[in-house]
Parts: sequence; structure tokens; C-alpha cells
Amino acid sequence: MTSNVIPLSTAQDNTPKAKDANRFKFTKTALADAIAAAPAGGIVVFRDEEMTGLILRRQRRDWILAIERRINGRIFRHSLGDYTSATDLRRIRAEASDIMSAVRNGTFQTKAQKKAQAVKKGKVAKLDAMTMGEALADFIEKNPQVRASTIETYAHGVARLEKLERKPGDPDIVPFVIARSRKLIADLTLDDTRQMYDRMVETHAIGTANQTIRSIRAIWRFWSEEHPSGAPLPDDPIKGMTTRKGRIKRSEARSGAIPADRRKSWFDAAQAEATKRGFAGGTVRAVLLLFLTGLRRDEALALHWDEVDLEAGTITIPEERMKNGRLLSRPITAEMRKVLDAQRQFTGGKGWVFPASRGTGHLTDTRKTLWAVNKIADVTITNHDLRRTYIGTAETASVPSTAIKLLVGHALVDVTEQYAASMRPDLPKHADTIEAALLA
Repeated sequence: MTSNVIPLSTAQDNTPKAKDANRFKFTKTALADAIAAAPAGGIVVFRDEEMTGLILRRQRRDWILAIERRINGRIFRHSLGDYTSATDLRRIRAEASDIMSAVRNGTFQTKAQKKAQAVKKGKVAKLDAMTMGEALADFIEKNPQVRASTIETYAHGVARLEKLERKPGDPDIVPFVIARSRKLIADLTLDDTRQMYDRMVETHAIGTANQTIRSIRAIWRFWSEEHPSGAPLPDDPIKGMTTRKGRIKRSEARSGAIPADRRKSWFDAAQAEATKRGFAGGTVRAVLLLFLTGLRRDEALALHWDEVDLEAGTITIPEERMKNGRLLSRPITAEMRKVLDAQRQFTGGKGWVFPASRGTGHLTDTRKTLWAVNKIADVTITNHDLRRTYIGTAETASVPSTAIKLLVGHALVDVTEQYAASMRPDLPKHADTIEAALLA
């Protein structure tokens, strides 16, 4: 039985495929012919037969050599520049080969990326070349809202770290530190800060040593955050100390004050020291004013004679200088007037009430003077203890709490403005009562 099934031919179709006219080996002659034959208008793309991914594209009127190839699963496109009859195709192929290799390895950067990298390296190099003082200056420039007293605290921290000591004729502490600092902040280590801390706890209160470390930490952290993302940083020179038990712990809240039976003798010792020092007794008179007013140190030391009205008998401190953000107007008592009159004789009643001994600023630090008075009076107190002494004495003398707050610049969180205003006419009487109790 014969089959009617005709077997299919197994012969392969050897018909040659039509060659892509836009794919050929790039030579100067071939490219010149292709460009001449290209249709007018529109985008035209020629592909190099010798190097996969190398193309010549017409964009508007220009012919541009470029790379267009799938690499690591993604289409990569990159321009190699305009094509002219003078273009060196050998150089172009070598450049394209290097670029595609870099893309595969993940190391390729565009010109914009290279420029950004160079800028990043330059910024890092500039930051790493900064001294502690220069880092402080950069912090001041970029943080104008920070209080001057905070900046001075930071400057004192740098001075202690580098053992910088001011001499007569030197500028104020901030410009002094910026100019004299030599320690590169990038070289600051945990050993440096630990040695400074150990030195300080032998000669200063633990709170002062802790504050100094916090000052160094604030400057270092600002400097580290200025580095571009991903830039290498040295180890935090404070971090190791904060993890050790007993290191840089927050000091306990102070409750110090001059004992009631020692207040008058302390005041007399301070007055005698001010008289003894004469013109140089401004620092002692500043301490006396703290004792007699209960003002915060920075608020009193930055007093300007424009804020003192001896005829009206008032001191007025604007709200921008007050911690509670409210204007303070308080009466001048009899002993306060004596202190201010004495200080006016030496300053002429112009500028700062308590000018600094060096430079053009005001007095910022009274600790050495306070220690000297304490030694004479056999009392151990700090500047803020004088404020606590004033407030505690006022409470003992049964002065209304609202009046005390108005006199010392405490926040009025529990009374209305109308009630506070009703207390103001009686402030001179209450201030006199407190002063009498202080000196009893």
C-alpha cells in the first residue's frame, strides 16, 4: 500500500539575509559615504560593525559619536563628542572600550560626576586642614543665632584643650583662640580629650569639666556634619568617654547659696576688695551687682550704660538679652546705686558698664574674682549661687513670688499679665526689703 504523505523537506533555507545598510565598519571613507547618502531630516543612526555599541547619530544638523549598549542588564548611553573628518577613530574606539569596561566594573563617572567628586575632595581637604579655632570660626559664621556667651564657652573649651593662655594685651577669648589655635580638628583623639578632662577635674568643678567636654563635642560634631555624605571621618573623640561609667555624667543640680549668717560678711569682703583694687575693681563690682540683683551672669555683665537710668532709678534690659525673652525693668536700690556710681567714675558712664580689661567687649568671666572673695570670706559659691542666694532670701523675707520673678527675670507661667502689671508699682518696696534681708 502506497502512502500519500509527502515528506517535508529538511533542507535549510540558505537564502542570505539582507544586510543592514546602517551597520558597517566605521572608517573615514565609509562614514563619509554614509553621511552623504543619509536622508535629509530626522534622526539617523549608524552602528559600527567592529565595536558593538559604538554608534554615529545625527542630531539636528550635527553628527555625534556615542556609546549605546546594554551593559549589566541596562541600556547605557554616553556621548563621545562631535564627528568630523578630522576625528581619530582609533582614539574613539579606545575611549569607548575604556568607558564600557568602567561601566561594567561600576567605576564609570561622567564629567559632571568627576567635577562633583573633585569639589567633594577639595571640601574634605579644606575641612581636614582646619584647626580647632578655624572650626570654631566656621561654626560662628554659619550659626549667627547662637548666643555670644555660648561661643565664649566653646572658645574657653578649645583654649583648655590646647593649653592656650592669654596674656595682658591679648584680644578677647574668641578671636584669641581662633588666631592661636594650632591643633588640627581631624587629629583630635579620645586620648586628647581624656587627658584634658583628667587635668580639669583636679582644678575645676566637675560641672565645668563636663561643660568643656560638651563644648569640644559641639564643635567636632558641627565639623563632622559639614563633610559631604560618604566622606571618611576620624573616630569621634568624645564618644568613648560618654560610654564609660562616671565620665561626663551630667552634674547634679546645684543648690548652693551663701548661708544667712555669712551673707553680710561676704558682702563686706567683696566691698573691701573692690575698694582695694580701685580702677581694676570692676570685676568685683560686677560680682556685687549679681549679689544685689539676682540677675543671671550674662544679663548683668553685658549691661550698657544706656540701659541704666540713675535718675529714674531703673535698670532696663531688652527682651533679646533676657533668657525668658521678656523685657526686664527693675528698680535700683541704695546699695546697687553705690556700686553703679563707683563703676561710673571709672568708665565715664558710657559704653559697657563692665568693660573687659582687654579688647572692646564687655566683661565675660568673673570666676577668678569670685574665688578671691570667697577665700577672704571663707565661703564657697559660684556666680549662679549668688542668684540662688537672692531668690532664697526674698522667699524667706515673704516677698510675693510674682514680685521675685519680675525682679530676677523668671518666666511668668502661672500668673496673668494684668496681675503682673499690678505688682510693678510695689517692686521698689520689695527690692528694698530683699536688700535689707541680704545685709542683715
